[in-house]
Amino acid sequence: MITEFPINKLSQVIAQQLSTHFHRDLGFGKLSVIDPKKTVLDNPVKLLASSTRGRPLAVVICANPQAPTLVERGHQRILAARELLPSELAANVLAPVAAGHFDGLSYVVLPYCRQLSGSRLAWRIQRAKLRPHVLTWLRGVVRTTGRNSTAQQVRTLVDKPLEFMAWCEDLGVGTRQAAKNALRRLRAGVWKPSLTLAHNDLWRGNILLPDLHNPLLEGGNPQPRFYIIDWSGASRQGQTIYDLIRVGRSFCMPQRIVRAELLEYCKILDCELVDCMSCLLVGLGAIGLNLEHFPFGRFIQLSESCFADMALLIDH
Repeated sequence: MITEFPINKLSQVIAQQLSTHFHRDLGFGKLSVIDPKKTVLDNPVKLLASSTRGRPLAVVICANPQAPTLVERGHQRILAARELLPSELAANVLAPVAAGHFDGLSYVVLPYCRQLSGSRLAWRIQRAKLRPHVLTWLRGVVRTTGRNSTAQQVRTLVDKPLEFMAWCEDLGVGTRQAAKNALRRLRAGVWKPSLTLAHNDLWRGNILLPDLHNPLLEGGNPQPRFYIIDWSGASRQGQTIYDLIRVGRSFCMPQRIVRAELLEYCKILDCELVDCMSCLLVGLGAIGLNLEHFPFGRFIQLSESCFADMALLIDH
């Protein structure tokens, strides 16, 4: 698909959109493909929009024919997340400056931001600086979006994902047993689950740093310390606890810090520590029920690693 992608034609569309949106010439130069390698069939095409001087301006994400509306869905979920969150938390959700359709495929234009460092030393410094801010943001998400679930929501958004995890034979015995335990607590009325906004793919690759010299970034005061991208799998009625476990692993957070966050979540959501495992399995089960083109084997690996991390935190 990459070799046949009509970059020149799309460049004209993007240049027009940017100049119209910002009412001035930003010196748009060209589009170039970012990382043509694919690991998942429905991955969109990513292109870098540069100025005439070669400075990065934006990243254009265009759906591929295997999933022509995937990018549009992600755009709608960005808007939904920003609408749900208070302004100080919504600011960390990177908003597109333009969106539309091109040859039947949805696309969005995101302001260019810097990726986290690939250098081991620089990454250690970055994650140490970012960790408290990411954790504060997640805690704010739980506090501001947490809602008690209705009976209908329990059936469709809690019970059904747990059933999937409990009877998925490819999962380990411990994971399936934990899901069965969660079902027992749920059906006995001991655990009354809450639902929160969940990103559902929160790891270092989806956390970016602002480019302070990019004219496309909305001027915040102060500027957000980080932005979160790729909201295509997000849910307004999900489990933020899953996001905490994912980002905790990705940022190599000490167990004591993640466990302290879980205890704070328990206070906010009025649940016991053991129910954090239940929330995690609900989040994983919801993903498992909607894998689309995501490889099933990778889902199993993801589930087992998250389960192992949570088991250590609860038993700590």
